[in-house]
Amino acid sequence: MGIFDQRFIDYLDTNSAALENMHWRQFEGLVAERLRREGLRVEIGPGRADEGVDVRAWDPAAGSDAPAVILVQCKRTRNKVDRVVVKVLATDVDFEGARRGMVATTSSWSPGARHTVESRGYPIEEANRDTLLAWLTQMRTPGTGVWLAGSAPKSQ
Repeated sequence: MGIFDQRFIDYLDTNSAALENMHWRQFEGLVAERLRREGLRVEIGPGRADEGVDVRAWDPAAGSDAPAVILVQCKRTRNKVDRVVVKVLATDVDFEGARRGMVATTSSWSPGARHTVESRGYPIEEANRDTLLAWLTQMRTPGTGVWLAGSAPKSQ
């Protein structure tokens, strides 16, 4: 059973402008749902006093005391994510013994954030607006959205 309403995924897939306007908790839920569909066991943080980690995900076979596979910081914003965010997440990944981190954003990373991750070798990945749009397309209900099966013009 999903933790995120499939109808909302279908809606976002056809109304991508709504990504910036969705509630920050919904955005965290969307990212968590993507990780769950990848086969991970997920937990959404409390939202307040979470010290910057919004979603944690584990290998489903791991014990309850195992470190998370991935820690996620979600940024629903129009502004670019700056290097401070990736530096803090890298510290959390190291402290908790996670394999990697992800900063998921409805915008993108700043060049400085990318440079910091690359130059320091931080195990942090970017999930930007383009990534989110690709996820929505993959997660939508088959047969929904703009391109319905059989609707593409036939070449002659």
